[in-house]
Amino acid sequence: MLNEIRKKQLTEVCQDLIRNASYSGQEENVVKAIEENFALLGFDSWSRDRYGNIVGCIKGNKPGKKILFDGHIDTVPVPDASKWSVPPFEARIVDGKIYGRGTSDMKGQVSAMMAAVSYFAEDTNKD
Repeated sequence: MLNEIRKKQLTEVCQDLIRNASYSGQEENVVKAIEENFALLGFDSWSRDRYGNIVGCIKGNKPGKKILFDGHIDTVPVPDASKWSVPPFEARIVDGKIYGRGTSDMKGQVSAMMAAVSYFAEDTNKD
């Protein structure tokens, strides 16, 4: 369940990812942010492959099928930040919405997936 504490945490995870520029081929800083958030969210493990992809894992207590949530963290460049009404890497909240490069494609979704897995595991005691 998404209570106020979790909503705040999810918002902070999303802002953390947005604040890290991640142009295609230059995703290292956002991968580090994901690793830090995996630790905060209680993921059991995570790994990177040679291409810089990161995969987090929360293991259940029972055998069964695995579910993979997939997303990307790279964004297109910001050629002229002065044209933005809100700085592209500030992750500022305006009128209840987070603004920044990659918010809707797809750092918001990646943040939501990370949080959903964590909260489900916590709510079900990993069963």
